[in-house]
Amino acid sequence: MTSESSTPAPAPPRRGKWPTVVVLALLVAATVFNLYSVWGLLFIFWAVDGIRAGETYIVQNLSRTEDAVLFWVCCVTWIGMGLWLVVADVLWRLNGG
Repeated sequence: MTSESSTPAPAPPRRGKWPTVVVLALLVAATVFNLYSVWGLLFIFWAVDGIRAGETYIVQNLSRTEDAVLFWVCCVTWIGMGLWLVVADVLWRLNGG
């Protein structure tokens, strides 16, 4: 009979959550000061991150392989909304808004 140790594998190191806290604070400030381009950049980041990961989330998880059409519709929509928010915000500010 062999006796194997039943010690669990060490947990992977936890990443700090400070980037999430910083982005949440930035989004609150952007909302208070009507900086919609910040929200637009976040939408673009979400889309790019989803494309890189092959998975995104909007109400439920969407996989690039299992839910290809919805996955791409979601990512393209986020990119479009993000670009629209950035361009609209910049143009509004350039026109003295």
